Amino acid sequence: MELGKFFNYLYRYITIIIIIPIVTVAITYFLVRNLPSSYLSKAQISTGIVDKSEDAVVTGQPAPAQQEVEQKFSNMIQILQMQKVLDLVSYKLILHDLDSPTPFRKHSKVIQNLSPAEKKRVRAAIQYRYERKQALTLMSQEEEQLNAVISSMHYNADAIRDKLRVFRVGQSDFITVEFESEDAKLTAFIANSVCEEFINYYAGTIKDADRKSVNFLSNLLMEKQRNLNEKMNLLKSYKIKNGVLNLPEQARILYGRMIEVQSNREKAEKDMTSFAGAIKDISNKFTPKERKYLEATSSKVNADIVAYRERLQAMNLQYIQDGFDATYKESMDSLQNALTEKIIESVDENIFNPLAAKQDLVSQKINLEMQLDIIKHSVSSLLKEYNSLSSQFSRLVPFEASIQSYERDIEIASQEYLDILDKYNLSSMQSNFSIRLKQSQVAMPGAAQPSKKMLLIILSGIIGFTFVVLVLFIMFYLDTSIAHPKELANATKFPVLGHIEKLSSPTNDVHTLWNWHKSNSFKDQLRSIRFEISNELQQENFLALPSAELSLTSQNVSPTPPENNRILCVTSFSKGEGKTLLSISLAYAFALTNKNVLLIDGNFTNPSLSKSINAEFDLEDYLQGKILETDFKRRGISVLGNKGNDISLLEVTDQKILEEKLGRLKASFDYIIVETPSLKALDKAKEWFQITDKVVGVFEANLKVNDQQKNHIDYLHALNSDKFIGWVINKVQVTKAHKKTGWFKKNVDDSVS
Repeated sequence: MELGKFFNYLYRYITIIIIIPIVTVAITYFLVRNLPSSYLSKAQISTGIVDKSEDAVVTGQPAPAQQEVEQKFSNMIQILQMQKVLDLVSYKLILHDLDSPTPFRKHSKVIQNLSPAEKKRVRAAIQYRYERKQALTLMSQEEEQLNAVISSMHYNADAIRDKLRVFRVGQSDFITVEFESEDAKLTAFIANSVCEEFINYYAGTIKDADRKSVNFLSNLLMEKQRNLNEKMNLLKSYKIKNGVLNLPEQARILYGRMIEVQSNREKAEKDMTSFAGAIKDISNKFTPKERKYLEATSSKVNADIVAYRERLQAMNLQYIQDGFDATYKESMDSLQNALTEKIIESVDENIFNPLAAKQDLVSQKINLEMQLDIIKHSVSSLLKEYNSLSSQFSRLVPFEASIQSYERDIEIASQEYLDILDKYNLSSMQSNFSIRLKQSQVAMPGAAQPSKKMLLIILSGIIGFTFVVLVLFIMFYLDTSIAHPKELANATKFPVLGHIEKLSSPTNDVHTLWNWHKSNSFKDQLRSIRFEISNELQQENFLALPSAELSLTSQNVSPTPPENNRILCVTSFSKGEGKTLLSISLAYAFALTNKNVLLIDGNFTNPSLSKSINAEFDLEDYLQGKILETDFKRRGISVLGNKGNDISLLEVTDQKILEEKLGRLKASFDYIIVETPSLKALDKAKEWFQITDKVVGVFEANLKVNDQQKNHIDYLHALNSDKFIGWVINKVQVTKAHKKTGWFKKNVDDSVS
């Protein structure tokens, strides 16, 4: 699609393009001339979301992430524009206008039509809903009536939302609330009311959520505490029931005593073995006779020794049973010293004997036997003590398993309790820091905003112009009409021999058009068409001139010898496309070259040519022999009209006479131009096509090629040889640029590409 062609298309509708924007500008001017001034008020809310340093010090929580901050601000902005918040603002506005002697807006007809009792009832209903923060749900007839009253004053939520603008200031901690209306005080009142109701609503919502959270954690904490106490009571009862106070400590003491008893027993067994061996060795050194003597002399002392030994053994047994109590140690040492003295005394009282050298051995033996007896009793006592301790230690094993189970439950319950306690403490602290909203800037009545009247007027003109151009572009894009020779050549695959501009005043006076309509280049156009047709009729190879229009030539047709083709038929798709004008103009153009031209009106249905030039002689009379060619032959242009009886050519005479008569005419005239019926009457046009030499078609510009005409084009392609020589496009809208450059001849491939 060529841009230049589109501009030419726009030029055709230049009047519409100019008028419609002017009309839209005028209409906009009358609509906005009484537009009231606009006032803008601005308020700001400090959220406390970005700066959380103080909270972090107290609660120990890190600062929120950027995504979380953005989400919180987005939620706040949506809440600011929420229906429930704006409904509360609507209540305040309508209550102000009902109570104040100077309302923001004049009372609407709906309020004016209310009686004093109805106004009082409406005010009470609105006050009731405002105090209880109830939104208008329109679920009852009363709410619909209240909404009608509020909407009549344009105080409803949708009306407020349309003029309300809420946004965050960059990456700061502030939310800006802007409102615009026709009254400065009303603007400030609404901006401040929106901030106030939002802060109250948001603070109430957050506090309610915090209170529920704290209550929930408090109840959960009490439940966990009860659970922990139950677990501890179970452990306590179990320990009391089974006599376990401190199981790990008891087990440690028992195990320590078991190790100590075992060690003492092993030591006693070792000493017992060594003492028994020593006594045996000493006994072997005494004969029976010597032992008897020794016993006789020391019987009294030995009795004391035996007594001390028994007491020492008893004391040693008691010492072991009492867990090696230190209080027995002193008594045992005293007995041991007394026993030692008796032993020494028994040695001193011995009667002199040659075996006195062995007295020391006897004393040692007695001492060793005493130690052996003590150790034997000690081993027995230690074994009993060890078995007792082992039995006590074995009793503690099942207690340990049960107590560990209880302690594990207590540990879990204690951890749960501590976790809930931490959350409860954190929630309690955060509830004191969660609400930090405050209105940092109060909206004040602002100055009038710059008028938008001129902007609206200019926009209306631009929109009107754009709309017209867009509509014209759509029409141009969807338009398949043929306006220029190249389009006709591409559509029909036939050459276009030339064009004729659209005349400012239709006329068939060729002499006037030729001499006076120089501005339309009518003369040059006819000369170009004359050259192309003359070239086709004479079949001579002329060099194509730059001024030629547009021609399609077939590269597959071999050159033929020159023929003297004299008869040219002029046809068209339908009537009124300019066959008569072209026929007369061609005849006039050929006559100017000193050619004798015969102009025949072959359209018996609509003899427009005959009527245009008032033909004196008729074709029917000539074919029927009523007149001769010498009767109507003139120098230059001769004319044969018809009577318009709606007959066909072969109905006037037969084929043989027709060929004979046309042969005479071809001999008498240089060119014969026949205006035939249009291709709609194809049966009548075919009769002329059979006897003619060449056929040229006239096509009116800005018309479409329909399906029926496509069939006619197929017929023209099917004519013998190259009888149809091409088209002449009539009524072409030519701009000044085209008048200067013109269209040039092109080959078939270039034209249809």
